Amino acid sequence: MHVDNNFIMAQLPPYTNDIISKVSGLNWFIHYFNLDDEQDIYSIGNYIHNNQLHDVNYIAILDSNVYQFVLNAYKKSTNKPEHRNAIALLVFCRITDINFDTTYPVYEKLNYGTKKIAKVLDDLELFRNMDNADIDQLAMYALNKSNSFSIPNTVKINKQQLKTELTKYRRLTNWDSFYLFILVITSVSHNKQIKNKLEHFIKWMLNEFFFSLIAITYAIVFFGKKPLPKMMKYKDKMSSENKEKSITNMTWDLFHMQAIFERWKKKTATEEFIFISDDKAFSELLRLAISIQNKEGIEHLSKHISEEDIAFVNKFTNQTYLASNERTQYMANLNAQDRSVMIQQYEDLLFA
Repeated sequence: MHVDNNFIMAQLPPYTNDIISKVSGLNWFIHYFNLDDEQDIYSIGNYIHNNQLHDVNYIAILDSNVYQFVLNAYKKSTNKPEHRNAIALLVFCRITDINFDTTYPVYEKLNYGTKKIAKVLDDLELFRNMDNADIDQLAMYALNKSNSFSIPNTVKINKQQLKTELTKYRRLTNWDSFYLFILVITSVSHNKQIKNKLEHFIKWMLNEFFFSLIAITYAIVFFGKKPLPKMMKYKDKMSSENKEKSITNMTWDLFHMQAIFERWKKKTATEEFIFISDDKAFSELLRLAISIQNKEGIEHLSKHISEEDIAFVNKFTNQTYLASNERTQYMANLNAQDRSVMIQQYEDLLFA
């Protein structure tokens, strides 16, 4: 590679275009960039240019599904399309020098218990070794020209240190808040006496808890005209254990979306984040939340909710209301104990 102040000359692998074509066809990338052409997100030249000339560090935040697809490409002998797709992503990120962030799938798989931690850490070490495997072998596997690849065993992680860090805190920041959001949304959705469920939830959120763009986006779609498949995983006929699991899984979706927004807001001038997910419903919700943030309103969501509901949401989420003295005082008095009490109330109602 040759770099000067104006241009870069780089020799790319012969399979580069095939990898780009495969990765772009997946539609796994979710971003906040203002692009004239959505396909520019797959422009290898842009990544290399910004990295080499402007020291931009691109970070791909993986969801649990894609993370597992990568691992299974080595661990399983089935060679499923999603395995090859995930390895194509690995190759794409190697060519463009995009780094991976696996924080959320690691925490989600651990789910704050210690029983699975040895396997979770073994998988993390495997992932890092796969990311250091021979790129040509990975590309041949991704493009269906081979059925296996070898990996080095050179990357070693400090498992004891990571175990201490992963189990130090019971919850990641704000996880319990989004758990409560999901409990309330689920309760409202199963209450036949509530006529306008979106209005009811928003009033609860703003009068009893706090404003969340992510929670509002989820509620708009779920209680709207076109709820996405599998948004509601909870069912009355489930066992108590499965009910709790379903609520937890739904919470991870909201938590991941909020965490991504936080990363974007706190990024440095030389950091850029891209979220990678194969979950169509999740991806649509996140893209919708991004559009609301960018447009600073929800008028463009008429295909999801009525004009009356749009007016209602705008009325109760305007900055004047959110910054009112009464509202500010309420938020100042809200604490973790209050949240725990509300969580217990809804758990008693839903997990019986």
